[in-house]
Amino acid sequence: MHPYERIAFDRANSAHMQELTYLAASLDPTTAPLAEGYAAVVPSLSDNVDAMIECFIVAARASADQVGPDLRAKGMLFPSQANILETEVTTAARVAEFMFDKGLAQAKRPRDLDRGGALHTTIQCLGSVQAAP
Repeated sequence: MHPYERIAFDRANSAHMQELTYLAASLDPTTAPLAEGYAAVVPSLSDNVDAMIECFIVAARASADQVGPDLRAKGMLFPSQANILETEVTTAARVAEFMFDKGLAQAKRPRDLDRGGALHTTIQCLGSVQAAP
């Protein structure tokens, strides 16, 4: 991370006082596990971001996009847990769209992927299986 990037992040965070951790290592497939457990990862322009890491970034953006202005004003980084299922379906749909768009998926693209329909159906089926005695 370049010093000017750290200054910009610290300045942007000054009103929210979130704990930021800066790593000297560049982001690549070998250093990506260092980010495990963190709420967000922000790659530098010079980092080697491959498709696997891009999937994590897509998921993080999808999750962040679901944080409303009211929660952002409170300094929240994650969507409310009140609608966690919808949050997860929306995030999964965005990652799936990315995978299909990049040609990384190994299945046929569902027609209703953009609305999360196939994911809702899968989750309902899994829920039925888990609920069975």
